[in-house]
Amino acid sequence: MSPYRALINEILELDDGLASSMYLSLYIPTATVIDRHLKTLIRSTIVDTLRSHPLTEPYHDAHQRIASFFERKMRGQKNPKTLGVFARLSLAEIEHASVHAFDESIAATMVDLPVEIGTHTYLGKTFDLRPLFLLEETSVRALVVKLSSEGATIYTLVNGELNQVQEIENIWAYLGESESYVEMNMGTAGKVSHGTGYEAVQRRQLSGNQMVLNRVQAALEPYLTPAAEWKQLVFFISDDFSAIIGNWAENELTKIHHLQPIISSELPKTKAQIIEHTHRLIQAQQKEQIDQLLALKNKEFHQWATGWKEVTEAVRNRQVDTLLISPDSARRGFISQETLPYVEKTGHSRPVQNLAPWLTKIVYQTN
Repeated sequence: MSPYRALINEILELDDGLASSMYLSLYIPTATVIDRHLKTLIRSTIVDTLRSHPLTEPYHDAHQRIASFFERKMRGQKNPKTLGVFARLSLAEIEHASVHAFDESIAATMVDLPVEIGTHTYLGKTFDLRPLFLLEETSVRALVVKLSSEGATIYTLVNGELNQVQEIENIWAYLGESESYVEMNMGTAGKVSHGTGYEAVQRRQLSGNQMVLNRVQAALEPYLTPAAEWKQLVFFISDDFSAIIGNWAENELTKIHHLQPIISSELPKTKAQIIEHTHRLIQAQQKEQIDQLLALKNKEFHQWATGWKEVTEAVRNRQVDTLLISPDSARRGFISQETLPYVEKTGHSRPVQNLAPWLTKIVYQTN
């Protein structure tokens, strides 16, 4: 399971479903904050958020106690790029809890996020996990394969950390070059049995490269199971592989594992270059996939819903496969006793400040 999905599940487990509970979601950029100012920033952000909500504003003592709770959790913590704070709060219980029972009255988690997210605060009847869903969708969890005449090197790349997992030597190509060199220097006295010496070199090279691909396929198999959840597959290839990589990828990866590998003729030399090139290629692929989805929306409009009312109805009826929603979009709405979303009040539904976090959570849990 990817780290972001595991984190999303961990946070959702804090949701007890009680009408009296409030849920705090904070995303605070901290990369440029001086260490000694970090606690002050956390305290002010938490207090300001609690003061701004009509349901929590009256509980002044609880504001400070909650801020102090997270200050204590910050002890010894270094600045991440973004700090995520998530808590289930029962303000009346928190305000009257004894000193000894106070920490048990808050269900919370605090996480370091390795990427920069703009300040995003939300307090409501559910967590706002849209920034985390965006990170999950755009995160890099890739298998990277570098192919050259010498052989193949396989890496894993997760959130900027590149690790080599296997190296495959093209011993057939080396043998082929040695034997063919002898053949080519025997002249034309009938010593070359299959074409010219140059053609023999090409055949051996092609055969060697195909064998390398077969071994790469075998090495990748354990990583290509659904449970492994590797999201991207990137190949950096030399010219030696350009003639055979396309058909091989189509037959062995796309048809069998439903993967669309990225194939690049660039051949980065250092680990830093591999990381940089891989991120750039994956970002381009992700943008292309979004563009394709939006193009489908115009062609297959009968399969798409747009607008808050139509999308909310589709979510309510469990008909949504893909949800495109802005991390900062907002629309007041209602949630029924069965936790179903509505744009207008119905039955015993209760009002919520923003339907967007609810739609995101329901689609995630449905799918």
